[in-house]
Amino acid sequence: MSELTLSEIILNARPESKPSSVKAYERILNKFINMPDNLGGVEWVENYEEIEKFIGDLKLAKTTERNYYVALMIYVEGINGGKFTDKWQTLPEYETYKNKVDFLNNEYKKAKEEKGATEKQLDNMVPREDILKALEGLIPEIRKIRSGLDWSSGGGAVNKESSRTFMCYVLAMIYMEMPVRNEIANLKVIGQRDYNKLIKNATEPIRDNFLIVRKDVSVIARHKYKTSDQYGSVETPLPKSLRPLINAWIKYRNVLEGEDKYLFPDLQPMPGSKSSTAELNLTKTLQRFFKKLIGKEISTTILAKIKFQSLVDKKSLDNLKEASAIRGTSLGTAGLVYANGE
Repeated sequence: MSELTLSEIILNARPESKPSSVKAYERILNKFINMPDNLGGVEWVENYEEIEKFIGDLKLAKTTERNYYVALMIYVEGINGGKFTDKWQTLPEYETYKNKVDFLNNEYKKAKEEKGATEKQLDNMVPREDILKALEGLIPEIRKIRSGLDWSSGGGAVNKESSRTFMCYVLAMIYMEMPVRNEIANLKVIGQRDYNKLIKNATEPIRDNFLIVRKDVSVIARHKYKTSDQYGSVETPLPKSLRPLINAWIKYRNVLEGEDKYLFPDLQPMPGSKSSTAELNLTKTLQRFFKKLIGKEISTTILAKIKFQSLVDKKSLDNLKEASAIRGTSLGTAGLVYANGE
């Protein structure tokens, strides 16, 4: 293996990668590097036939399989000059991994166009009413948990399993109301006055996300999310239905206000972790929660799809697509300009 660290290899190829992406690629690549004999020697990445067999035996979802091959492409780029050269483009292992990525991307695109979701997502799609009914069934348990000891009573005062159940319930209810991405995992709780000071005194762009606690309407302020470079910072009022629940969670979990106080501290990875992120922990936590609750591994992406489906019925959406094609305009323009009467 190269004398460079994995993160250095990744950044050598993709210098603009975010820390969370670097960690995700490291986690995948370590699966190969840590295998006995490195899949056949020091230059393990060249042993693409064995790697293909290894990945195939894992029986991964197509999107996950694609991510594995993307990580391998990046590794080949990084150990062969990265952004400073293009010689890696002609290497047989790189061509093999790229062809795999291209094939899987085409399959993914085709499935999305034909069915609106991947096979795995379709298998885990559940009517919104079923999810809400299952969550409603948890209310007696949540009330019992809330009425017990809280975290302010000291270490060990709260059953960790009960705390996780409460946290998952809060997260699920957030996604039932707000089609946000996984940045919710990193929300920090802060008061309005401290937030104003933070904004005023900032000498560089803020890259954190906050729940701004107000007496009237608390606000979620997102400065770092998947498309923040395109859309900038976004402030979203917390829906009225969620305010009592969020306040109850803050009190129960004894979450104090401050620039480094997370709303969901249990989702934060251990310091120095190279194989975990708060976002990944959120996904896995919710998937396990819903698997136990209704037998489906429902991710935040699926929850967002379910939320959007509840806003627009399929027949209206199909009609809008057809009208958009006739007009020769995008679906977004059709919805915002023509259908909205603006």
